[in-house]
Amino acid sequence: MDTRTVYVLGSDLNLWYEIGPFGNVDITVSNRSQIDANVNDFQPLRVSTGGGSSPSGSSADVIFILGRDANLWLTQGPFQGIANTVNNRKLIDSNVIAFGAGDPSNLFIIGGD
Repeated sequence: MDTRTVYVLGSDLNLWYEIGPFGNVDITVSNRSQIDANVNDFQPLRVSTGGGSSPSGSSADVIFILGRDANLWLTQGPFQGIANTVNNRKLIDSNVIAFGAGDPSNLFIIGGD
């Protein structure tokens, strides 16, 4: 997104939003917010230059999230834990194998049906 923020998909399939400074794991871990769990793939997009960065993400960030259940979701920052993501996300499609987005309005989906 920029040089001070990253999205990280862990080997445990948890998706995190992390802000710098980077180089010290203890600081990075304390500055991160979990976005979702059981994530197979994701694509973050910055929809504007406003919003800035904070420990819970920017309102200018949106993320397409493909879950292990093959549901594709769209969620928007700020990210304040899994419960917040679940309450604010929008289902885009089900039975999705792969996807890609140029922006939040232009998306291609490869379905499993």
